[in-house]
Amino acid sequence: GGSGSSSRGGGDHSSSSHRSSSSGSGGSSAMVEKLQRDNRRLKKELVAALGSKDSARSKQERAEKERDSLMKTNARVLKQSSEKDDMNQKSLSTILHLKSVTEELIQEKEILERKAKDAQQLALAARLAANAKDRVEEEALRQKEIAEEQLLDSQKQLRSVMEDKDQADGRLSQSKSQMISLVKELSAARQRCDELATASTTNEEEKQRLLESLAITKKEAAEAVKKAAASAASSSGRGVSSGGGRGGGGGGNSEFTAEQL
Repeated sequence: GGSGSSSRGGGDHSSSSHRSSSSGSGGSSAMVEKLQRDNRRLKKELVAALGSKDSARSKQERAEKERDSLMKTNARVLKQSSEKDDMNQKSLSTILHLKSVTEELIQEKEILERKAKDAQQLALAARLAANAKDRVEEEALRQKEIAEEQLLDSQKQLRSVMEDKDQADGRLSQSKSQMISLVKELSAARQRCDELATASTTNEEEKQRLLESLAITKKEAAEAVKKAAASAASSSGRGVSSGGGRGGGGGGNSEFTAEQL
């Protein structure tokens, strides 16, 4: 009876040990799988972090280039604006000067017209005096001589005034022509400045597009080089592994040519 109970006890202990080993191996497998999943997840996160870092560096470099380009463009536009303002200031000063000269000529013309009117009035007075020949003969003759002298003087003055008036009209017409020519030149200069500003803006936009295309092309080329290097490394790893197996079994050569790599 003692031996029977002992053998049953031994059988129970053996079965419990077998169950313990089975549960232990199952827990180890689950832990290994969890570690593998964590390892894969960490690799993905590392790859994503490296890609994000490269992308951020590329964006920063592109932003710095864009900032430098914008600063150069702003300086050039400010210089063109300053030159345009100087040209406008000079043209405005010339126009104001011509306007002042025109006003002076107009005043001179008005003065000459008043003198011409006075001369005409004097001539009228002389004619009225000449018509007063019904008065005393001597007085009439004397007044007539005086009136004729005054008339001659008035006519001379009138001719002189008319000549001055014609000269003033000529100078005024010349001043108007110069002012019109300056206005046309100013308009042409403004149009040219606008065209230059438009051309500069278009060139800057084209330059910006080319810089962006160049940055994208560089990025794609870098990615292609990385992919090619990774593919070559992967192919090299597989070739070395298979070559090592053959060398261990039959003692073959495990070296590869450059074309095979």
